[in-house]
Amino acid sequence: MNKVVWKLIGIVVAVLTMVGCATQSSNQNAYSAPKLNTTEFFYLNSISLVTEQFVTPDIEYHSESEIEEKVSAGVRQSLSSAGLLSEDTSMTTLDVDVVYQKRFVGDKTPITSDSLAYPMFDYTITVQNGAKEVSTISRKGLTYSGDFTMNLKVAGGRLRKKSDEEVFIKALVDSISETIQSFKK
Repeated sequence: MNKVVWKLIGIVVAVLTMVGCATQSSNQNAYSAPKLNTTEFFYLNSISLVTEQFVTPDIEYHSESEIEEKVSAGVRQSLSSAGLLSEDTSMTTLDVDVVYQKRFVGDKTPITSDSLAYPMFDYTITVQNGAKEVSTISRKGLTYSGDFTMNLKVAGGRLRKKSDEEVFIKALVDSISETIQSFKK
């Protein structure tokens, strides 16, 4: 084989190695909730979300308000399905504040793109019983880790549709919901 082919093979192997290593720490998102004295159900007072990004893409992705709406509806649906949601304001009250960092391939380099990369997110859940704050649970630096196919799409800059972001939003919803549900364990 000629030098160009070997060079391309070397680049592909290097990229796959980096992508593989970047997703090895999937257990970093494992969370053990503190034991909290809560009521049987939760009253979800608010979910607020702020997005951050280093690049302004030419492609239209979900806006901050769309993501906030999807996260709020998803968490409410998840908690309702688990039988933990109440409209009674005397129940343990939860306020959720989210920072969603939308990432793009090459966004921290001089060579940026409009292709989505794995986002990072932080959230804080404030737990109150009546007027008394019981606890504040913070999860920082969380990121979505996809499977091999997703890793290839990210590395190849193939996530270029608004719908590609749905899986990231669902992962955020699942993380918040699982953290809240863990208060009951």
